[in-house]
Amino acid sequence: MTADPRSRHASEGVAVFDDEAQAQVNAQAQARVQRILTRAVAKHRGPAPLLAVVRSPALGVDVTIGEPGMAFHAASVGKLATGALIMRLTERGALDLDAPVIEVLGAATVRGLVVVDGFDHGAAVTARQLLGHMSGIPDAFSGRARGARTLSQQSIDDPGRRWSVDDVLDHTRQYQRASAAPGERFGYSDTGFALLSMLIASIERRPFTSVVNDQRLQPLGLTQSWLPTVTAMPNTVPALAPVMLGGTDLSAAESLSIDSLGGGGIAFAPRDLAVFVEALYAGRIVSPESLVAMTTTPNRFRTGLRYGLATMRVRFGEFSPFLRKLPDATGHLGVTAAHAWRIEALDATIVLSLGSDRAMTRSFRLLIDIVRALASASQSTTVLEPSHHHHPHRSSHVV
Repeated sequence: MTADPRSRHASEGVAVFDDEAQAQVNAQAQARVQRILTRAVAKHRGPAPLLAVVRSPALGVDVTIGEPGMAFHAASVGKLATGALIMRLTERGALDLDAPVIEVLGAATVRGLVVVDGFDHGAAVTARQLLGHMSGIPDAFSGRARGARTLSQQSIDDPGRRWSVDDVLDHTRQYQRASAAPGERFGYSDTGFALLSMLIASIERRPFTSVVNDQRLQPLGLTQSWLPTVTAMPNTVPALAPVMLGGTDLSAAESLSIDSLGGGGIAFAPRDLAVFVEALYAGRIVSPESLVAMTTTPNRFRTGLRYGLATMRVRFGEFSPFLRKLPDATGHLGVTAAHAWRIEALDATIVLSLGSDRAMTRSFRLLIDIVRALASASQSTTVLEPSHHHHPHRSSHVV
């Protein structure tokens, strides 16, 4: 007969673990997550490999799946970096989130992007609205376009084309129509993030991609991360995984440049992205106050997903009532089933890539399985506090 590793403290009614019992629970959690990911790899089909990192120091979990160093294009997960750069500008006093962006960019830049009933609202657009997709500006990447293909389709049809910010803005002006004035309605918009990249470049007085590299990647020692079509792939990276959009691999396409304009565009090795996420939530990139602003998510993106400032929140209970006890995850999602999430209640960081827009449903099933395993492990132990190097209230900025 095996003794129950838990003992019940009579006066406080909490589980008390000795080191041996804690090690047993941690080993079980590690093994369960490893099994989930191993099974997922065995079932995975497609040109892009399944890549993953799951870490929870409090639960003794650290699992990596995939060829060491192989990187994936993180798509809109890169919005976390853009959002962090904007928040740092506000912390420095270089940008007012609630001031019209025309004060920095000029009226001509925003003119024609958000016209409702014949009135141009561009002069009212703020950085906060752009970060939260509340500007009313349509989405050039996948939004409806009259008389033209979406830019996502154009990137597939013309893989040799290199895209600029002006190309994106011109597409929205010519072929798209705003459905709401600034501040009235949530509407996901990569065009809005293109404007944010212009804000960053204008204030920093150098290209947006240089700012991302110098302020977000290098200070964290992310040696297996870069911006495809802009900077060279590091020698430490064996390959960039296929980037499957509409059944076409764009990993070597110039048209991938369309995602390097504020809305994404960063390739990460999975462990590099985990380091970035953990640094963001540890207060090493933005202040605790900025992180709270980013992760406060008042708007519905779709069922199970809320949106804050450049940050998503997964509410698992909206997918199914059977998942309602799972803690929320915050971070971001990318169109090619790229995931980067932090779950503070579990001291957990989860990075996934299935590499295809056709794998989104499967990727969420995998995410749910992982979170259920971690949550189950957390109920078998007493997690007093996340490891100090992940604590969101300790602020020691990298830059």
